[in-house]
Amino acid sequence: MSKQVPSKAQRPWLLYLLECTGGKLYAGISPDPEARFRMHLRGTGAKYTRANPPLRILAAQAYPSRAAASAAEHALKKMRRPAKLLWAQQRAWPLRREGRVLKGATAKAAGGKVTPKAARPGFTPPADAPVSDRPPPRAASARTTVRR
Repeated sequence: MSKQVPSKAQRPWLLYLLECTGGKLYAGISPDPEARFRMHLRGTGAKYTRANPPLRILAAQAYPSRAAASAAEHALKKMRRPAKLLWAQQRAWPLRREGRVLKGATAKAAGGKVTPKAARPGFTPPADAPVSDRPPPRAASARTTVRR
């Protein structure tokens, strides 16, 4: 019995979140996050990870197409740090299916059925989640002056 490897059109794309040196976060997409992580470690990945080497994969979520993963990546990158960490907490790495840890080719062969543990489609952070670790902006003063 031979294993069938899904075609490029059938394999899922994964949105992943890396923890980098200095506590920084990096988001990206790939059909194989582990291989992409190794590229980032070698310095052949993104320019950002050359300057801020990754330490580990925090989380990942599978999407049926590259376009869907790219749109989710854009949304994740717009989130503030606390919301990204909450997103990662709900999608812990490594991916799991039926109690088994999926890695490398096994994860690819699982096709669209690969989902992170406790994944929630259409992630929206809770209303009470902090959106920033910065203080709120100061209110504009009643008196404003215009310089010419």
